[in-house]
Amino acid sequence: MSALTISELPQARKPSIGEMQVDTRLLMQRLALVPEGGDILYPMLNSVIGRDVQGAARSNLMSARRALQRDEGIFFECVRGEGLRRIPVESVPKIVSSKTSTQINRTARRGLRVLNAIEYTSLPREAQTSYNVGISMLSTFATLSSEKAQKIMTAEAQQRTTCLPYKETLALFSK
Repeated sequence: MSALTISELPQARKPSIGEMQVDTRLLMQRLALVPEGGDILYPMLNSVIGRDVQGAARSNLMSARRALQRDEGIFFECVRGEGLRRIPVESVPKIVSSKTSTQINRTARRGLRVLNAIEYTSLPREAQTSYNVGISMLSTFATLSSEKAQKIMTAEAQQRTTCLPYKETLALFSK
């Protein structure tokens, strides 16, 4: 019997693109067991796959969360430094809208600060056009994602049973 060389040894197969890794599936199975409003700590998730979900296996945890959200309608939020909390479905719109609009507002204001630091008149005509478009977009994002704007939209949305069309939303701010 001849000895096998390293290249002849069976290799662990890596999942192809679009194929879910075993660790991701195991994390999905464990996360699906968490009751609404319940928490699961990172050390518990680490023990499920034998790897650190805050380090090397972070992508597996993120993939598991995205798949549960997409396929099962199960949502989690991070409890900083501790683990994850399953969000009750009725709380998702408010939490997601609030967090997302805060991020958009912060990013838009940061972009406006950068653009406002530029000497507009020193720019060539083409760059001035880009500058104007950027200021317009970022100002709109910052305005629509502000707390004041959210209150205005909330007041209007409470009078409806369907989503507020974007043209009507913009009209609320053109007065």
